[in-house]
Amino acid sequence: MEINPRIPGSIRASEESLGINLLNLHINSFYLSKWRKVKKLLENIELNAFTTKLIVFASDDIDISKIKEINNMEYIHDITPPTSIIHKNSPVCTVLYKDSNFADSFFNALKIADNIFRIIK
Repeated sequence: MEINPRIPGSIRASEESLGINLLNLHINSFYLSKWRKVKKLLENIELNAFTTKLIVFASDDIDISKIKEINNMEYIHDITPPTSIIHKNSPVCTVLYKDSNFADSFFNALKIADNIFRIIK
């Protein structure tokens, strides 16, 4: 058995698609007084969206002004504070894009990543 106290990175995309806070749901599932509400929520949940999560790595060194520009983009998460340059091959940010179908979610997330790479150049 593996015991890992970290919250998996995939939980954010799942929460976005499902529209619920999975960590709170998990915690509430341990309380008998809250179990019925948890169970009802799980029974009635509908997957009506797809979320794509991409982690963008720097294709080149990125200066502070470009970091600020990237951080101000829509759908950007896990931003890097604009306090020093980001070195090539280091993580820059996470793109999290939700849409009604898988293809739109995936390809629109890729477009955002492409826009980030244009800023970096």
